[in-house]
Amino acid sequence: MNHPENQRYGKGKSGDTELAMNGFQFNLGQMENSHAGKQRKVPLYYRLLFSLTIMGLFIEWLLPLYRSALLEDTSKMLQVLMVLAVVLLLWGIFQIPGWLLLSIPFLITVSAWLYLCSGGEGIGWLGIYADEIPNDLILLLSGHVSQLSEISRLLILIVGWGLLISSVQQLALFRGSTVLFTAVTIIYLLVLDMGFDVNTTMDIMISMGLIFWMHAMSGLLRLREREGVTTLPYARWGGLTLAAAIVVMTTAWFGGQLLGARPTSELMLQSTFQKLQTWASGHLPEDKASNASGTTGYSSNDGELGAPLSRNTEPVFTAITSERTYWRGESIAYYDGRRWIRGGEEFMPLNLSGIPKNSSLMLSGETRKRTLQQRIQFATPSSGGIPLFNAGIITDVESVELLGGSKLGYVLSNIDRESFRLPDSIGSARITEYSVESLLPENDPVLLRGLGSSDPQEIMGK
Repeated sequence: MNHPENQRYGKGKSGDTELAMNGFQFNLGQMENSHAGKQRKVPLYYRLLFSLTIMGLFIEWLLPLYRSALLEDTSKMLQVLMVLAVVLLLWGIFQIPGWLLLSIPFLITVSAWLYLCSGGEGIGWLGIYADEIPNDLILLLSGHVSQLSEISRLLILIVGWGLLISSVQQLALFRGSTVLFTAVTIIYLLVLDMGFDVNTTMDIMISMGLIFWMHAMSGLLRLREREGVTTLPYARWGGLTLAAAIVVMTTAWFGGQLLGARPTSELMLQSTFQKLQTWASGHLPEDKASNASGTTGYSSNDGELGAPLSRNTEPVFTAITSERTYWRGESIAYYDGRRWIRGGEEFMPLNLSGIPKNSSLMLSGETRKRTLQQRIQFATPSSGGIPLFNAGIITDVESVELLGGSKLGYVLSNIDRESFRLPDSIGSARITEYSVESLLPENDPVLLRGLGSSDPQEIMGK
């Protein structure tokens, strides 16, 4: 099985690499009339030059992010992505059997992933990751990609990056398709510069030169297909187009130096949005404007607070329980003067089957009396992303019911399994109710009076 030949630019035979290497001499005339040219195939050195332009553009994708990276792990990841792009593009210039063409890049990509995840500490983490795979598969199939473990998200990133590099090279080099890659590159760099305040001026200049070089080299291949020429000046054309690209970049740079930077505009996107919002609020009917309400204290969407309050007595949930008690949710840890934000604690998926069942049987007789079965029903089906309201300390999450009768098989919990949250639902799925078993705090006055004046050990240790 041979590498797929270029249907637009002509057919060829196997062994192109060997012929191109044998025909590669330092005599310009011999290079321009190499065996590769006579066989209507692109010489190896021309494929290398073509891939260098793609390599440069991919690196220009990452350089602005690398310069603005604040964390060492992020810088390391971007470095690995750059090296991975170089290795995959160099491997992709060879025309070899298809199974080898696909298997080696796969091994290279997996090796890059293993290197990033190991962090110089070996592969002992693979055993821990194997236990997380079932939870990650559940999240992936349910569409909760943002809640995957860091290792799984990194795997998706590395594999996607590798597939993108290989597909762009194959389309550009063997199909002559470069327009989409060019457009995405320019738009991406402009968005970084204009939308995220990342200086990409020099990156755009370099990218324009590389794009000019890539399209010029692709033009020679289109000329061969259109005119049917068998012998083409590959080396001369590659050198001349490179020189022209350098002239284009140099001219653009000098033009920028002479004209100077554009003065900073006072018109920012945020201020523009605020002005538009103010204008729109002034044109609302009075009855709609009067219904506007604000929030204070805790905000469900982590938004800024301080707007006027409006009283709302509508029920949020109904608790079906055998005992009157207080219900608590998860507190938000920090207040920055405008809004409350949560702490940096990470919540991971936890299968309901992974929670020890019948935990009340393992408790003492006195403690077992304080266990409580609770069933929480939402007045309006919830889209998730909220804490599990409960009384006491949750010892078991028995079920999570969805709209339509189906059940959710997992919840989110912190590493100590002391705090639980309902995951965000996808699409039309909504959570209607859930059932939990809780351990109520001690409320016997006699026992409470018998306690010492000092705090319990678990409190003193925090």
